[in-house]
Amino acid sequence: MIAAHEAAVSYLEWVSRELGFDREDRFLQLASLGFGASVRQLFTPLTAGATGCPAPPGLARDPATLVDFVDEARITVFNSVPTVWRRLLDGLDDRDEAGRPATLAALRHVLIGGEILPAPLVRRWLDRFGDRHRLVNLYGGAETMFNALFHRVTARPDAHRVHVPVGRPRPGVEVLLVDQTGRATAPGETGELLLGGPHLALGYLDAPAATAAAWVERPEGRFFRTGDLARYDEAGDLVVLGRSDSQVKIRGNRVELGEVEAALRAVPGVADAVVAVIDGPGRQTLVAWILPTSPAVAPGPGLLRESLARQLPAYMIPHRFVTVESWPQNANGKVDRRELAHRLPPRSADAAGPPPATPTEHILAAAWQAVLGLEEVGIDDDFFALGGDSLLALDLLGRLRGSLPVLPRPITLHQERTIRRQAQAIDALAAATEADAEAAAPPGFSIPGAGARSEGAGGAPDATAPAAVDAVYVLSP
Repeated sequence: MIAAHEAAVSYLEWVSRELGFDREDRFLQLASLGFGASVRQLFTPLTAGATGCPAPPGLARDPATLVDFVDEARITVFNSVPTVWRRLLDGLDDRDEAGRPATLAALRHVLIGGEILPAPLVRRWLDRFGDRHRLVNLYGGAETMFNALFHRVTARPDAHRVHVPVGRPRPGVEVLLVDQTGRATAPGETGELLLGGPHLALGYLDAPAATAAAWVERPEGRFFRTGDLARYDEAGDLVVLGRSDSQVKIRGNRVELGEVEAALRAVPGVADAVVAVIDGPGRQTLVAWILPTSPAVAPGPGLLRESLARQLPAYMIPHRFVTVESWPQNANGKVDRRELAHRLPPRSADAAGPPPATPTEHILAAAWQAVLGLEEVGIDDDFFALGGDSLLALDLLGRLRGSLPVLPRPITLHQERTIRRQAQAIDALAAATEADAEAAAPPGFSIPGAGARSEGAGGAPDATAPAAVDAVYVLSP
């Protein structure tokens, strides 16, 4: 990153003046020296005549050690990302349970930035400490010379609020919200957040193409494209909703991942959520990782789907829900989304129900596992809740052809959504078809394939056994 010395000095003078730092303050320094935030964390205490306290390696990953260091080093300014702040709270809870509560008596300022700040996390802090600290949500990166926007949290966020505002620009920063065509959005509309002003960075070192894509010249001046979607709330504060590049297309439907994450964070018992698309053989899977407020109250997949169904269309509801105890972090302390995908456990039904018992249930279970990419399913699992859709239902019928004496109509798979009920419908149809065939046959005439079906090893139906009836149907659009 290339930036002017004057821009850094302007920021450092502003932040010390605005937030009231003085020589008595002690700053926790967590940022790696290879990360842009280290400039802010190194020089802010120096310009205020305060003390910088470099964190030992790995401190941000261990809640217990983090609490001990903040408490014993008498840190007065805690500045980090929400992921690390949550670990501090977790460590405080652990200390309470161990009978060694930590008061963090010296702490005065809590400055959070780098990621969207979930309102439940703020409520959790304020419920513990009240208004004892100056809590500020900061927004901006090295491209805008750090914190371009800021919001002082002076009250507990309402229960309906999902995200905490990033507030308003610091002096010298200009804000624009634009649509996909680059036109300014109307009041109340969501748009991409652009930041301008005299103290923008000059560009990326030796990367002219990336610089040209990120900084744009407009009639209003030169602006940095943040890539974040934002809107103004009823109080006139900016609220960041997610990334503009997090919109994906799944089976022809546009899905805004940030919108799904926001809806999940509003579910009781959910502290935070990450949603991503995982590419698999022949299909894409929408996966949601859930960090519960407490392992004891972690909401199950059924409750999550039910809650999301009241807010989102069916195609935006994740196919899988994975509960985690903590987020993996990258070098900058943020949630490592790639690592989450690498740690994705093998697929299985959300709640293992009774296993298949009848021959038809065994055939259906094998077909479900192949189509949905699951290692196991229960006979009371819901095909569509496990990620099935209309196209996969047709794939299911294709796999069943030749393995069953009759095939159900596609509408049956939508009406009877579990293996148990599908098997009952198929067996009833097979019995009715066989009875009709026997009634129509001349005396002494046998129907090939009627009666007992051939069985393979282990008593499972032989998929190569001749079928008595092959159902033929026409699909209408």
